[in-house]
Amino acid sequence: MKAADVSSADRDWTQYYEPSDHYQIGREEIREFARSMKDAHLVHWDDEFAAKRGHESLVAPLTFTARLAGTGLNWLMENVLTEYDTSAFVQTDQVFTYHRPLHAGDRLRLIMGLAPIRQKAGGDTITVSGLLVNEHDELIQTLQTTAAGRRGAQTEPALNAALTDVMMGDFVAPTTTSWSEIEGEPAFTDIAWDKPLDPSVPAFDDLAVGDELPAHTVTLRRGDLVNYSGISADYNPIHWSDRVAEIIGLETTIAHGMLTMGMGSGFVTSWLGDPAAMRDYRVRFTGIAYVADDAPAEVEYTGRVKSLDSEAKTATIAIQATFRGKRIFGRAVATVQLR
Repeated sequence: MKAADVSSADRDWTQYYEPSDHYQIGREEIREFARSMKDAHLVHWDDEFAAKRGHESLVAPLTFTARLAGTGLNWLMENVLTEYDTSAFVQTDQVFTYHRPLHAGDRLRLIMGLAPIRQKAGGDTITVSGLLVNEHDELIQTLQTTAAGRRGAQTEPALNAALTDVMMGDFVAPTTTSWSEIEGEPAFTDIAWDKPLDPSVPAFDDLAVGDELPAHTVTLRRGDLVNYSGISADYNPIHWSDRVAEIIGLETTIAHGMLTMGMGSGFVTSWLGDPAAMRDYRVRFTGIAYVADDAPAEVEYTGRVKSLDSEAKTATIAIQATFRGKRIFGRAVATVQLR
């Protein structure tokens, strides 16, 4: 698909792209990602603990796929969405649907899908979907990212100069993965996770609509942002450079939306007991958590049981995340399996 066709109002299909190579999840990589989330659940850290709960190896945190998606999104920006400037992009929504847990050693491919772009007067709405499949072409996870962008936007000279100064630019890694278009919509085998739930998972009969989860506050420091930037492959300098943040008009550097979302998943699973019991997790980003180098940010997470499905034995958990008393999540919900 040519760049001119990407934003055409006549396009009514989703164009999918497939990588030529796979991604293999590393054991220590899982621990580092869990560390960046401040997630101490032992299935991410201890092989014996994970094995006792039916896993062949360490379990990746629930938003780990953001690391793979970042690479695919970067490729789309550089090769397909060439009419858009990444500095003018704002992520608005993120959805994960879980079919099976991710484990250390998994060999995965993330099929990227670019939906028709919805054009508005102030900008465009861009939706990218992802189909995460293993080497047996089994569907492991699906995701969807929505962002707002503007075609033809040009980076300001001051910002260009700042980016040149602060971004790594003296090394270009060899290209080992190419992407190719897929005709039509790909189909993969959907095999659900069939292992018994951990005994720590709440019983359906023990919950009622309105029940509250124990509140939890996370402290974010500049070092947390730098660490997450590296492990997630999200190198946008608004998360670690005061100079870039000031040029863009921000108070100071800001926490990654996916970092706050990931910590939200840890908040839910610390109550749920078993990360493999999460079925769906979606967040609309509506606010900012500022993290100055001399003033850590405190993000408070609260949640409650919004609804119960007696037939499926699932609960919908409504989540709130606040910074300085203001919400940074709009609608945020997780669907969890219960015993």
